Amino acid sequence: MCAATALACATSLLAFRERIPAFFTADDAIKGLTSDLFCVVAVFQLPDAVNGAVQGVFRGSGRQNLGARLNFVAYYLLGIPCGIFLGFHCGIGVAGLWWGMTVALCVIAVAGTVTVTWSDWVELSEDAVARVGKKTSGDASLRCSVF
Repeated sequence: MCAATALACATSLLAFRERIPAFFTADDAIKGLTSDLFCVVAVFQLPDAVNGAVQGVFRGSGRQNLGARLNFVAYYLLGIPCGIFLGFHCGIGVAGLWWGMTVALCVIAVAGTVTVTWSDWVELSEDAVARVGKKTSGDASLRCSVF
């Protein structure tokens, strides 16, 4: 679902990349730059959507730390330096900053998807049951009842 929605968004961004900037500015130079950036933003959509779903799986399975570590490595150790290099040293400008983040998102989307796919879901479900048991065993207010 995430990939399908991202592809629809990317297609819309590409289809209307010259019309959308006109809602915000009359400056032709800004419109041209924004129109060019929409190409990068369109590519950005798919890995961003996949990463959003993967991060939700990490949170839902109690592995927030893993998601945070993957985000740190992808964004701070890869994406930002890559964006700075492309934007300032290669002369691409603001598009280089977006390409850096796109590279980071591609890496984290692949790494996260592989991690989720290879997860031991039996072990993760047993861990979840154990966590719920610890929280509800001593606190009657956390127990669920109908009446």
